[in-house]
Amino acid sequence: MTTNFEGAALTRLTEDIPRTPVTTNQDVRLALHSLLARARWLVKNDPHVAGAVNWRFPANIIGHRGVRLVCRVKSRNGRVNETLNRRVEEAWKRWTESKLCTKARRFDFVQVQHLLLSSVIRDGEALVELIPDRGANESNFSIHIVPIEMLDATYDYGTPPAGIRVHQGVEVGLYGEPIAYHLRPTVSPFDLDYPRLGYQRVRMPADRAIHAFRAFDANQWRGVTWLHAIVKTGAFLERYREAELIAARMGASKVIAMHTTDDSPASLVAGLQTVRGKDGRERYVLEDQVEPGQTFAAPPGWQAQMLDPTHPNSNYADYEKALLRAMASAMGVSYHSFSGDLSDVNYSAARQGAMDEREVYRAVQEWFISTVIRPIFERWALYAATSGLFGSRSGVLDAVLESSVFQARGFGYVDPGRESTAQIAQLQAGLTSRTRILRMQGVDIADVANELREEAVLLADLQLGQPAASGSDSPEAEPEPSEDDDAGDVSSGGDADDDQEDDAGDE
Repeated sequence: MTTNFEGAALTRLTEDIPRTPVTTNQDVRLALHSLLARARWLVKNDPHVAGAVNWRFPANIIGHRGVRLVCRVKSRNGRVNETLNRRVEEAWKRWTESKLCTKARRFDFVQVQHLLLSSVIRDGEALVELIPDRGANESNFSIHIVPIEMLDATYDYGTPPAGIRVHQGVEVGLYGEPIAYHLRPTVSPFDLDYPRLGYQRVRMPADRAIHAFRAFDANQWRGVTWLHAIVKTGAFLERYREAELIAARMGASKVIAMHTTDDSPASLVAGLQTVRGKDGRERYVLEDQVEPGQTFAAPPGWQAQMLDPTHPNSNYADYEKALLRAMASAMGVSYHSFSGDLSDVNYSAARQGAMDEREVYRAVQEWFISTVIRPIFERWALYAATSGLFGSRSGVLDAVLESSVFQARGFGYVDPGRESTAQIAQLQAGLTSRTRILRMQGVDIADVANELREEAVLLADLQLGQPAASGSDSPEAEPEPSEDDDAGDVSSGGDADDDQEDDAGDE
């Protein structure tokens, strides 16, 4: 019996296409190390892939300032608790801007974000250890980036149906939830001094680690490089480029061999050398390296001939462009952005490509924040609150965690005139808000409001030649926190009576 699905039919044209389904974990188990090695090779050698993984993706997803914390805890009366919010944001800023946030003391948190994102794209996954680190910094907390090859992909163990299961170094529970990670020793298995025999694995509990990878399957336990679909194409393109470059160089060199009647090896000039074969006889061979316009004498019996390869091939540009288009599609970016080729791009195509590309960047931003940034922040906030950085009130930690959001970098207008006009119209019609418009550009409205207030004060000072006086013509001064305001409630110096009157949970 035959099927009406032509894609499932077995013919001489489809017999080399797999017909037996394999689980994602089995595919990953068989291909993990090969894909890892080849993806790293591609990033090191292909200029387009290197630019995307090392620069373009981190720049568009993380940005030069990194993902920013915005704390918006409200007090009992509904007003924003500026004192507590400022305290949390400044403590987080001190921790992230210092290299003491990492156990290695080498990177600040913006650099950590770039490293982790590049690792996930190149290697398919990243592993971060969360370390209680008393005395290392004021938060008593630091992180460590664990090389992903340390997670032992060769370790599989299971006692079904309800016993311990370890898949490629990841210990999981009955429903596939991670319980622990089994690591190799501190030396990478790809280092020359790695102890091949007798090493002890280290078991890291899952609550002390973040294993970041984008899953293609609900039951997937290890990540796969995001370059998996372009490894073969990229390698072929790189080899083709290399062959064309060598052929083009030889074609430009124009080497001429001149005949000579003297067969003495001593009379040979640059370009020829003698080698002795296995039979003991000497032979004349050309040198591997040639120079433009080089001329050399040929041995007896050789004829003079110009070496003039016809390269680069006229189809080279079209062939490379076709492969780069496929690679860009697999990476989720536009061709002109991935290749840097703007020769055939018009405004409409560039705008549509940029809009589609930005949606990919936003999706990766949300994934990266929820998978990496927020778990690190939540663990940091726990130790920061315990260290007294948020004050001494009960319930502050829960309020901070519930009211904190992260602002990723935004994107400017593709067409500033038209898009800003459209947003103004929507704002006037009540169809959007200033907060939403600014958030799309990666800007916090509180920062804008504070800057506008400071500008107003500065302009008033410059215009009047003296500090702005209070009154109807001067900017309104910021009101001082009152006793009823929760801004005073979060201070560590409050007395017991105030503690009973204040609603700590609203802080």
